[in-house]
Amino acid sequence: MRAVVADDDRGTATIVTNLLERSNLEVAVAHDGNAAWNLLTAAPAPALAIIDWMMPGVDGLELCRRIKREASLAGTHVILLTAKNDQHDVVAALKAGADDYIVKPFKFEELRTRVHAGIRAASLQERVATSMAGLQAAQQADAAGSAAAHAQRGWLKLAKDGVARSGRYRRAIGNLVQATDDSISQHTEQDLKPRRHEEP
Repeated sequence: MRAVVADDDRGTATIVTNLLERSNLEVAVAHDGNAAWNLLTAAPAPALAIIDWMMPGVDGLELCRRIKREASLAGTHVILLTAKNDQHDVVAALKAGADDYIVKPFKFEELRTRVHAGIRAASLQERVATSMAGLQAAQQADAAGSAAAHAQRGWLKLAKDGVARSGRYRRAIGNLVQATDDSISQHTEQDLKPRRHEEP
């Protein structure tokens, strides 16, 4: 599972990165908004993004908006870090697309709790996406199987009809096929005879 950390405060970025790496996440770090966006849009899409609000270039709030608009990042759980603690700021962050909000300076235990909750949410989102993809594949396979089964039922009906005719006329299937072939050949020859008489 991949995570992106974006914070111009290198000390905070290091603390967050160490916590994520101890949780077995592959972590990419950026110290400005433009670099962060490049990391966010690189494949595979990150399951978790921890973003500082105030950064050079694109700020955290704008990054949240971009993440919200980007279809490939629909499953990314976003935690916004900031020194802003006014209720209006919290509302603005959530409206922009942040899933969680941590005010600096934060306690390590709070950060760890929020990060672990984010990892669980991202894992659940990933399982749901995998399940949906599996369901769609199963539905497609079922549709293809239904078409094949329908064709097989058609051939089976033809075979049963052939067996019925064979029993009715006391002939083997092979004889019935041969008789049909002979009949077609005779009709073909009869169709050709008038043409031969018409030739100069």
